Amino acid sequence: MSSERPDPETLLTRAKEEEARKRQGRLKLFFGAAAGVGKTYAMLEAARELKADGIDVVVGSVETHGRAETEALLEGLEILPPRIVAYRGTVLKEFDLDAALARHPAVILVDELAHSNAEGSRHAKRWQDILELLDAGINVYTALNVQHLESLNDLVAKITEIVVRETVPDSVVERADEIELVDLPPDDLIQRLQEGKVYVPQQAQEAIRNFFRKGNLIALRELALRRTVLAISWILGFFAAIVLAGFPIAVPLFVFLYLRIQGKESWVFSVIFTFAVWAFFYALFDRLLHLPFPAGWMRTWLG
Repeated sequence: MSSERPDPETLLTRAKEEEARKRQGRLKLFFGAAAGVGKTYAMLEAARELKADGIDVVVGSVETHGRAETEALLEGLEILPPRIVAYRGTVLKEFDLDAALARHPAVILVDELAHSNAEGSRHAKRWQDILELLDAGINVYTALNVQHLESLNDLVAKITEIVVRETVPDSVVERADEIELVDLPPDDLIQRLQEGKVYVPQQAQEAIRNFFRKGNLIALRELALRRTVLAISWILGFFAAIVLAGFPIAVPLFVFLYLRIQGKESWVFSVIFTFAVWAFFYALFDRLLHLPFPAGWMRTWLG
């Protein structure tokens, strides 16, 4: 019997890892179909609300693209100075990760999740900077367009006939604690382009002829809406399963279905990983903490 008992050191290590995850910062993603729908604007409005509530919020990196109404929202917010990088005869302004970590605000705004950092930076991609901020316990607000999502890259290329080079792994997006969909009908976005509210006039006309064709915008908007609904559906489904079937059934069922359907993992990996997750929770709550799993309504109804 003693050989079947969980190893206390293993349980303690897992408990410490779980505690570390709880100390990590929270990620809020402002998600949209394309540039110009208002993601950065919405993010800055949210930051101003936080500041008004007395929360320590800092702007780490925000791209206003010269939009006057967006730049106006920066007034009164603390802005970290950029890191100046000399690159091929030009000067680049990059997000200063070390300064952000040293400042350690409650919330930091780091725009353009898919951005590629300049050569010589600690991380090649901005999403890697953001993961380091989260690991340091800093809450992060960031923004992303649907075409930069790695799993949709090939589909976006087929729709728009344009290959998007900068992508973000789905696992990073799935780590978001909150996703806010920033939506704008295609006709309204095209009007904003024509009025010079997204790009300068020459760039705007080029964009309308290529990536920002109305058909493309409709398809990208549909992708963004579907992606947001899918994320919400998984979360609601998980909590519904806990209420109805109880924790012992809901957890393995959710993990297995998520790995198979969303993660497209093999049957063998899905079964083994699901069993490992269930065994961890059972050992932690039932054996180590002596907290029985809550039963679902179905078990109560069926007696």
